[in-house]
Amino acid sequence: MQSAEVASGLVQTALDAEALSCFFTLMSNVYYLDDYRPGAEAPFEPEKNPSSRVETEIRRRKKLKLNRSNRVEEEVKRFAKPERDRLLEIKRAQEEEARATNYLELATPVILYHVYWGRNAWHSTWVARYQRNTLAVSRREAEAFIGERLKQGTAFRLTVMPGWHLKFRDSSFLVAEINTHTPFARLLDPKFARRMTLQKDALELLKPDAKIWDGPVPDHDNVIVQETNRPAEEFEAWSSKTELPQQVRTPGAYRREIDGARWWMEAINGSGPIDYDFSAFERALRQLEA
Repeated sequence: MQSAEVASGLVQTALDAEALSCFFTLMSNVYYLDDYRPGAEAPFEPEKNPSSRVETEIRRRKKLKLNRSNRVEEEVKRFAKPERDRLLEIKRAQEEEARATNYLELATPVILYHVYWGRNAWHSTWVARYQRNTLAVSRREAEAFIGERLKQGTAFRLTVMPGWHLKFRDSSFLVAEINTHTPFARLLDPKFARRMTLQKDALELLKPDAKIWDGPVPDHDNVIVQETNRPAEEFEAWSSKTELPQQVRTPGAYRREIDGARWWMEAINGSGPIDYDFSAFERALRQLEA
């Protein structure tokens, strides 16, 4: 009885082994759905080395995926250029429409504070250095700008000057003239500051060779046009200017003086009359009012 049970167990084991072998054989010949193509040949015979078969299949699938990715990229490139051109054309049309309606709403005469610095070179020649966006809205802001950049051997200077805050529909600009004691003396007609002037026209008029300027084109363009996000209300009105050198809103040129750890901005001419003529700017204001 015992021998019969042993024989029966051996037969069952043999059958299980054969079934398992058939299962692996069938699995090695299975087609994946994405491998199927109409008219494809019958599955290939299983390889003797299953691990090699798996590696080959992995490589084949990676290559297939790469090829599909490349095809997608080619299709994107093929259709992307016309679409990109269409979007650029729409953007250009929108910008042109904006320029055609971005007119001047208000031109406000304001006091501006221009900071610059430099060093004394050979023969006491002053070598100045300028930086963009150095038009401050107040004396306090200008001096804070200087205080953050103090360096041994560097002399800071400040010009309190007249200028305009130009508020267009979609943007705002500050306009001032530096490196001169007679700001806007060459200005014949302040057309750029007239209401309803388009921004693109105003910026063209502010170029040094525009017809609103008198005399030859200067070697260096002294007119600053600086875009700003700050409203005119944050600036000091030109009508609030002062007259004495010791007062903070008096137009003119100033330099930093030092006494130990203390420093301040003093008029370059000392306590005497400031050599700064802003009559041309005020003449332009009268032209705008007429």
